[in-house]
Amino acid sequence: MEGVPDFVGGKDICTVSFVCNECGNACNILPSHDKQVLSCYLAGYFVPWGQHSDWRDFVLQELQDAIRFYDPRVDTDQGSIAMFISQDLAGVESCDCVFYFLTKSQGDVGAAIECTHAHAKGKLVILCIDQGLGFVHPFLLGIARRVLIGMDAGVSYLSLLSEYGLENEFQAAYKMMRASKKEN
Repeated sequence: MEGVPDFVGGKDICTVSFVCNECGNACNILPSHDKQVLSCYLAGYFVPWGQHSDWRDFVLQELQDAIRFYDPRVDTDQGSIAMFISQDLAGVESCDCVFYFLTKSQGDVGAAIECTHAHAKGKLVILCIDQGLGFVHPFLLGIARRVLIGMDAGVSYLSLLSEYGLENEFQAAYKMMRASKKEN
């Protein structure tokens, strides 16, 4: 069956095809060169990733100059619950998108609130699911515009998003899906 995976990094094939509104073909849209630097809130549990003390350190290392990140570990006062909730939500509002790295099937209530807040504000919500994770709550899938499987797919998508810009977000996602199809 022809198609691209439903979730980048997954093997299931989507039967929906996408075409350009202007020419009716799957265009090779060029990256935007007159865009602002993308800002992204990093949501999820504070957990080690590889040699890093937290997965955010890996993302920051990989995309250090491409995206302006809001990292709640350092950009909010984590010592006071009364402060960090309002600061985290203000951080979500200050960013173009939220990248939620889901590492536990029960999820993270704080990250779910941050994603819901971003969704309610019309912001792009990106759900990156750790490899091999089982159940994901359907509410999270419902508010995420992009769902990715594995940190490598997540970092690749963020890199493409920084290249194409938020105004061409679909082209970044499409390029990611096409690359995933070639790998499979």
